[in-house]
Amino acid sequence: MSQKFVLIIEDHQEIGEIYQITLDSMGFASQQITDGKEALDYLEQNNKPDLIILDMNLPQVSGHFLFKKIRSKPDWLEVPIIISTANMIIANTLRHELGENDFLLVKPVRPSDLRATINDIPTLNTTTKLDDNPSSSTADTPATEIETQESSPPEISTQEVPLTKDDEDDKDDSAEISSGN
Repeated sequence: MSQKFVLIIEDHQEIGEIYQITLDSMGFASQQITDGKEALDYLEQNNKPDLIILDMNLPQVSGHFLFKKIRSKPDWLEVPIIISTANMIIANTLRHELGENDFLLVKPVRPSDLRATINDIPTLNTTTKLDDNPSSSTADTPATEIETQESSPPEISTQEVPLTKDDEDDKDDSAEISSGN
């Protein structure tokens, strides 16, 4: 079986590299394009990739335009597209435009989220289905709407602590400074 090819259209080099490392670990070949215009040219001049990972916020030509352009070609409808965006407004709008081969990941995207989404795409038939955390909640989440969970901020204690004698003296000093005495 020949190696499947993934086209990564992502303007942030570091994010694209994380995607490439993840894809490589799953046995995929990949290429990153960082500009919407360059991606449009590539898509018009080359064979269909097996999967496209598409950022929405791109220079030159938007990811949304590329998405509509790709989906307007009948022979490209079977190409799965994983859309990634950090913009919740765009994400909510796109949910209504997704077809059966379209998937949405909200940034920041963890490698395990990308793996889980790819593993849920039947046409890719990956032989190595890797998952960083098999018990993660994304395994049971439909691939069309995996949103990465950001860690919640630590709780801040609001417990009152009684002042010591030294603290009272410091409090008096600061009152004198602020009143100009």
